[in-house]
Amino acid sequence: MSNDPAPLFIVGAARSGTSYLHRLMNRHPGIRMTYESRLPTEGFRIYKDHNPPLSDESIHRFLDTIAAMEKEEDQNLWLCRTIDGKRHTLSDRYQMHGSFPQLIRDICELSCPSPLKGFGNKMLRAELCPDILALWPNARFILLIRDPRAVVASQIRRFKGRRLAYAAFYCDTHARIARQLARDRQRFLTVRYEEFVRNPKDQLKRILSFAGLHDPFIEKYMLQQAPPHSASVDKWRHHLSQAQIRQIEEICFHSMKNSGYVPETAVAQKPVNTIKKTIELVYEKKEAFLYAPATWRRKNIINRFLTIVHQ
Repeated sequence: MSNDPAPLFIVGAARSGTSYLHRLMNRHPGIRMTYESRLPTEGFRIYKDHNPPLSDESIHRFLDTIAAMEKEEDQNLWLCRTIDGKRHTLSDRYQMHGSFPQLIRDICELSCPSPLKGFGNKMLRAELCPDILALWPNARFILLIRDPRAVVASQIRRFKGRRLAYAAFYCDTHARIARQLARDRQRFLTVRYEEFVRNPKDQLKRILSFAGLHDPFIEKYMLQQAPPHSASVDKWRHHLSQAQIRQIEEICFHSMKNSGYVPETAVAQKPVNTIKKTIELVYEKKEAFLYAPATWRRKNIINRFLTIVHQ
């Protein structure tokens, strides 16, 4: 459908403002965005396992499977309700187009009270963007970046047991991948968290324009419903010691400078060998490594390990 809106994906490291931007975008009456949905990745693998194109019976089994998968995230219960309540409509539409990407669009459209102007997902892993583009070549991505010191400080406070070194490696890896992706300015828009919360009106207008949406009234309404918290910008200074700040800056030195953040204590990137990265990743994902190989696949443990080590 040539008039279909381009899918929009919010991409950023955990604790970089992606949840706020997701909440803000969903204030638009014509936008439906899932929250860290597994549909574009694991959902597509499950779809292929059902040997498409799916029969009427198979599509119902597939809808049952993805609804059960998405029930694990409370913020996606609307998606599950749509699948349960509109399954016959979804099945009929699928039999006409036979397309997984179009099926996801159908789910978002049937759940939207207004004409659908945008749909997509909030995701935490930039390395999955090429997989998304393989499904939706016209997709648009908002790359949300934030000062690594703030991201790491927030992660180690929010996630029990999160080690500072792992958080810094993760942040640095994400920033490097995002920088590579940002070269494609047609599909990727980079937004700095600090600029967004300090000047939300202009930044939101920029984001909506990039997504092909232009409505000053809606922009104002969205911000009134979900105002930003600019006080969060420098909170990391109160939660990190000088030694911790230096450690983060040494791990993220180049990615910080490339993103416009100025290291205050480090003077160079500290080389980190593969063994150190492996230890940190295994410690962080120790529970996942004890699971069955099927769970490794779902969590992409091997690919995530290779990505971090390679970067």
